[in-house]
Amino acid sequence: MVMKSSILLIITLLAAGSGFSQNKTVFFATFKSQMDIKGTKLLYNGASLREKYTIDIYVAALYLPNQTMNGTTVINVNEVQVIELKILSNKVTREKFINAVNDGVAKVSDGKANTEEIIKFIGFFLRN
Repeated sequence: MVMKSSILLIITLLAAGSGFSQNKTVFFATFKSQMDIKGTKLLYNGASLREKYTIDIYVAALYLPNQTMNGTTVINVNEVQVIELKILSNKVTREKFINAVNDGVAKVSDGKANTEEIIKFIGFFLRN
């Protein structure tokens, strides 16, 4: 009985400890639980699906140095952050995606991003 309890405890502890390092799958897109960017460890903070006309377009995952559920903190903090996109639809081309980003920036920026910053941001999507 003691042996079975000990084995169960060990399995439980291993499962609990390994949960942090497991990949996360969201809408059939798999993301690492953490990543290292220039020496900064970033943690998977969550992901969301983008749909249009009932077609799954992409899943975006957010990585932060410290996990948070506070959107204001995410937007205002001056730390390394990563948004990883996994394109789900073969109908999404680079050109269409960049046009959609440009349209989105035009709708919501309200002067918060200047032309140089927008060009730099779009440049991230032009890399292979």
